[in-house]
Amino acid sequence: MVTTETHICSGCSNLGLERTHFFPRQLITAPDLTQDQTYFREKLRRHNRLLHGWGVVCGARCKAGKGECEVVIEPGYVLGPFGDEILIDREVTVDVCKQDLDGNVAGPCGQPTDPWCSNVRVDRSAGDKLYIAVRYAECQDRPVRVISGGCGCGQDDCEYSRIRDSYVIRVLPKLPSSYADPMQPPEMTTIWECVQCGRPCPPCPAEPWVILADVTLKTDGCLGFIDCFAHRRNVASLADFYFTCTAMRVRSVRISNAGDTNEVVLKNPKEVLTGTSDLRLKAIEITFENGLVDPATVSGKSVKVENITTLPVTQVAGSAVVATPDSVRWTANVVLKVGRYRVTMVGKDKDAIKSDKGTLLDGEPTQLPSGDGCPGGDFIFEFEVVLPPIA
Repeated sequence: MVTTETHICSGCSNLGLERTHFFPRQLITAPDLTQDQTYFREKLRRHNRLLHGWGVVCGARCKAGKGECEVVIEPGYVLGPFGDEILIDREVTVDVCKQDLDGNVAGPCGQPTDPWCSNVRVDRSAGDKLYIAVRYAECQDRPVRVISGGCGCGQDDCEYSRIRDSYVIRVLPKLPSSYADPMQPPEMTTIWECVQCGRPCPPCPAEPWVILADVTLKTDGCLGFIDCFAHRRNVASLADFYFTCTAMRVRSVRISNAGDTNEVVLKNPKEVLTGTSDLRLKAIEITFENGLVDPATVSGKSVKVENITTLPVTQVAGSAVVATPDSVRWTANVVLKVGRYRVTMVGKDKDAIKSDKGTLLDGEPTQLPSGDGCPGGDFIFEFEVVLPPIA
């Protein structure tokens, strides 16, 4: 396999911003197909660099290994300065006192040409400050036999049929030009500030390296202190952030007399409650879950009790107030007569009951707790006042 370095920052040029236009009877060649790959790759690089920035997104932590000069790099995900995605897919052990003929300490693109000279000892001075860095690279892979052009020549030629995203790790003797010492992250407030004539785009970085850790050698030249913070540039990520949508629902309903000495409890919103007139039914208390009630949304319009015994339907005079932070109490201004009544907790439109977070009531009365999972539905149930049984 062959490692290919890429040092392209297309944010300041038009390279790769053309797509192939296909048309009938067109002769398609390899550059035509490659151009589309280049187009989308450069768009992704530009998106990453200008919107997300560059640095370590997650993982890629460094710790001392078993050997005197060994450092273990954990799996991680990194955005390179040119916008490339760098995936360290497995734990990598590097020897900071050795490097290959290209100056790298690790890279999964295969062995060098001469396996006997795969690693060269590097003289490190006591107290040296070194920087473990990673950059994006590409590996050409899976060679295949090239089909002969018909002249009988080149029948033994091979070409690589795949290009694999990869990386190389190197121990740098000095910081790349894109780093400062000490590091001074920008203030978050500057991101929201209005800038005269617009905000300028960041300049194209000059080097591809991302620092993973600083390493200081001991007096004997072996590994000493590993600092994973001094020059580690981190990229903000929302990967661990999430939120849930929990609508306010009706948990329980009870209908009682004015003194709360007798009551009936709603078991199923689809059934009709029955209470005798000797209970002097007067108050209805609805308790909610998944939110506290916004008192400003509780009124005679959002909690309605109607007499549906005969037509036309008439609304029963009463008042609704927040009894506790999670419950509403409706009290009748008159004693309810024998008859059938309908209670509506409005969960949609301008008169809807809302939680203190502004969420509409999820009230579809299919069960208790109420709701179908979508905020914005009325909670409706009926009850009936009957004459007490004759002793």
